[in-house]
Amino acid sequence: MPPRGLPIAVPADRPLRGDEIELLLAWIFTRPRPDYESRFQLGTFFSEIGDSLGTLAKINGGQAVVFAQIRSLIWKWVVGGFVVPCGSAEQFDATESGRVFLRGVADDRHLAVIEGTLAARLRRDIPTIDEAVVFYADQSQRCFLSALYQPSVVMLGLANEMLVQTLFDALLSVEAAAGIPPYQPRRGNTSVVTKMDWLELRFRENRTLIGRYLTAAGQPSRWIDDLPMLLGQSNALRLVRNDSGHPSPYRGEYEDALGFLTLFPKIAQAFTETTVALEARRP
Repeated sequence: MPPRGLPIAVPADRPLRGDEIELLLAWIFTRPRPDYESRFQLGTFFSEIGDSLGTLAKINGGQAVVFAQIRSLIWKWVVGGFVVPCGSAEQFDATESGRVFLRGVADDRHLAVIEGTLAARLRRDIPTIDEAVVFYADQSQRCFLSALYQPSVVMLGLANEMLVQTLFDALLSVEAAAGIPPYQPRRGNTSVVTKMDWLELRFRENRTLIGRYLTAAGQPSRWIDDLPMLLGQSNALRLVRNDSGHPSPYRGEYEDALGFLTLFPKIAQAFTETTVALEARRP
């Protein structure tokens, strides 16, 4: 029987993917355990995830195959200072900073690989989010879990563009009310990319003023420092979505879809909370 709290349903009909092994390891290192059992021993991996009979080990090509993947991953964590070996090369423990990092790994990966988790997180953390954005994000995750990575990026790109348009409209309205010269698209170009360029410019030029808007509306003012970077990441999603939705040499990749799904809640929260703050300034 799988242990309580296992972050994913371990597949019984195919080998574990690399990201699933990473998620399970992060969970093993950070779940509550008695002090005398705090260390992770490589040979206990399958029993830790409920495979006492060795069935999962066989599906994954044998313990040696999986242990090689685990060693490679754990030693990267060792180099990063997140995990330390304890007396042998087969036994490890997480450092304090490592536990913080690994909880983040478990939390973020959890979003992408468990059906319904992304939509639930968006609704929980962003009460004012547009349900249409949640719908497209949920459809994106469903495509991802069906190994349809290109459609996954297309669906998430639609959610992203809805957020950009709403943020653009809110900032445009506030500037118009303040008598700031209106947005003038180059040669009448009103595409998403020109709006994103304009938003990034405005957030860099007026960061202090917009930061005050966020504070006055009770929203986290930290977003003003993050917005230019998040707009850049949002633009990267737009570019991949554009290539995915039109004839092009690009073929949807697993890592692309996983990365965007993991990042999307941060983009959605920053854009939505900033939109709410700006809309509160409308006359």
